[in-house]
Amino acid sequence: MSLQITRRAFAASALALATPLPALAQASETDRLNAFFEEVYQRNLKRSPIAQSRRGLKTDNDKWDDIGEARQQESLRLTKGDLERLRTFDTSKLDPQARLSYRLFERGAVTSIDGFKWRRHDYLITQMGGLHRRVATVLLSNHQVDEARDAEAYVKRLHGVKPLMAALVGELEKQEAAGVKPPKFVYDLTVYEAQNLITGAPFEAGADSPVWADFKAKVGKLTIPEAQKAALVAQGEAGMKEGFGPGYRQLIAHLKAAQATAGEDDGVWHVPEGEAYYRFQLEQYTTLPLTAEQIHETGLKEVARIHEEMRGIMRQVGFTGSLQDFFAFVRTDQQFYYPD
Repeated sequence: MSLQITRRAFAASALALATPLPALAQASETDRLNAFFEEVYQRNLKRSPIAQSRRGLKTDNDKWDDIGEARQQESLRLTKGDLERLRTFDTSKLDPQARLSYRLFERGAVTSIDGFKWRRHDYLITQMGGLHRRVATVLLSNHQVDEARDAEAYVKRLHGVKPLMAALVGELEKQEAAGVKPPKFVYDLTVYEAQNLITGAPFEAGADSPVWADFKAKVGKLTIPEAQKAALVAQGEAGMKEGFGPGYRQLIAHLKAAQATAGEDDGVWHVPEGEAYYRFQLEQYTTLPLTAEQIHETGLKEVARIHEEMRGIMRQVGFTGSLQDFFAFVRTDQQFYYPD
């Protein structure tokens, strides 16, 4: 699991970062903490070309993230080190905002460390998201092409899709070996999404595939000689055919093969230690030590309370009929809609 903390928790004073070390030693505890947050933020940003592109940075815009086991283990070690360093700060000397940032960072780090054992329980690919979508999103929405070298970086990323998808398939195989697979219906949806990205030119006759159309449009807007544009388009076509297409075809082939042995059960209890994993997820999302039964009971009580308040409104406005009748009335009566 990647460490996800709010940007506010990392916000730091530029003055603190620019201050020489002897002077920084005299800075307030809040300034020191903010400098620590910024250091961690910048380090994590440097480790993720995808995150850089999403922030409009071009530092590593010819690369993809490393998703392998060694990088995951390294991330865990770094997060543990961050937590140890965080706890050297004296919270009694922090201002209120810094104390909140401290708690947010600590919460995120602890959750990331505790969740590392469950990292193969989170489905890597579903119709709701995954690396197969992220790659396309980065290229289509985040990869800026303002000059020729940006297009060249785009081409390198196209070639890089092949090893990236090979690494993803390797992670899927580890997850499947651990007994974790999405239900059967998920595979058709994910294969459909992946297939759409390699349907059309330059892979076959027809309209341009989405990424190919994007690359050509971005190159077309550059203010460079037409011969240079043509050369970039040719390089892009090679990247699509030699990197992007083969990468997605390998992923699709794996998903189709994995579907053959997938089950129909969509509940988390069908995975190993599913009940424990579910408890972890409850605590992660609620921050409270509640059981599923307690959360369900709270929901029932809240629905009953809200319904009773609604019945009070029904009595107040003189509505006769059931609560469901009242819902239908509010939803359909023309007095609750603008004329247009």
